[in-house]
Amino acid sequence: MLEVLRFVEYRGIFNAEFKYDKRDREFKLLEINVRPWWQIEFAQNCNVDICGLAYNDAVGQTLGTIRTYKIGEHYAIPSLDFLGRVVSPNREPKSWLSVVKSWIGSTNLPFALDDPLPGILYCLWYAWH
Repeated sequence: MLEVLRFVEYRGIFNAEFKYDKRDREFKLLEINVRPWWQIEFAQNCNVDICGLAYNDAVGQTLGTIRTYKIGEHYAIPSLDFLGRVVSPNREPKSWLSVVKSWIGSTNLPFALDDPLPGILYCLWYAWH
C-alpha cells in the first residue's frame, strides 16, 4: 500500500481496506480511499482534529503532537452493526436487546439530533435496499 502512495506521490488523508486471506495468512489490499470517511466526526469528538491536521499539513504548518484524547468513546452505525451482530454467519447471533444496549452512549452515525435529515434519508435508503 505504501508503495502505491509513494508512486503517485500522494500526501493527505486516506483510508485503506484490507481482507485477510486465510489461505496464505496475509492481508490483501482491497482499496485505497483518498476522501474523508465517516469516523472523522468521531475522531473530532475524541479531541483529534483530523481535518485541522490535514489543513496544517497542506499549508506547511507544524502538525504538533496530540497529547490528550478521550478514551472509552465509541460509535455505531446501527444498520451495519445490526448486520454484523445479528445476522452475520460467522458469529453467534446476539439478541436485539444486546445490540440496542451497545448503542447507548455511542455516537450514532449518521444520526444527529442537530441535523436529523442524513439519518432519516439513510434509514429510508437502507429500508428500500
